[in-house]
Amino acid sequence: MVRSGNKLTGFSVHAKDGEIGRIYDFIFDEFLWTIRYAEIDIGRWVPGKVVLLSTQVLGPSALSTIDTKLTIKQITNCPTIDPQEIPSRKYEEELHNYFSWVYYWAEQREVSQYRISCKLQSVFSLIGFKLQAIDGEIGHLDDVLIDDLEWKIRYLVIDTGTWFSGKKVLVSPLWDGRVDDNSHILKIDVSMEKIKSAPPFDYSIPLTNEYEVILHQHYHKKPYWNV
Repeated sequence: MVRSGNKLTGFSVHAKDGEIGRIYDFIFDEFLWTIRYAEIDIGRWVPGKVVLLSTQVLGPSALSTIDTKLTIKQITNCPTIDPQEIPSRKYEEELHNYFSWVYYWAEQREVSQYRISCKLQSVFSLIGFKLQAIDGEIGHLDDVLIDDLEWKIRYLVIDTGTWFSGKKVLVSPLWDGRVDDNSHILKIDVSMEKIKSAPPFDYSIPLTNEYEVILHQHYHKKPYWNV
């Protein structure tokens, strides 16, 4: 299911033996726009502690919960991280070794530039970033839509704000989406006109296959399910 990242924040996370905490943020890799970790606030068990759980061990989200097969003890004893920091590769290795998780970066050897280009980002640190189309600036990032089966960021929700009367539209980060941290800008390989005339997005209406087909046809982009 494709869900709003904003709405997934606050979902309770359940270990095998009880509720462990709530989702605080998501960490994704900018090369593939894949969610690598859910950042979990486990303050009810260890005050002030935040941990990262790999999406390898997360089940799909239910109405307001996400399950994991780990135990409370395993999670509370795992390496901690400052919620304001992006995990280093050294920390990732320590975390993966503790849980005996597969190194996701080792599975990407067929992608020649992956090890060089893989850069982790916090999802919610990007909210509010301006969107830069190929011919100008238009709107800002309002949300992301996350596929909670494959844990990929499928779409960026763009609020066109004062540009076009607050209309919200979707663009795919796979359309050469790039993050400029210094300028707080998201760059995308589509024109302002295409964004302006894109099918409107409404949170209250479920995202359907028909809508996604129309969306990709509008932008003249190959659908992710055919890649």
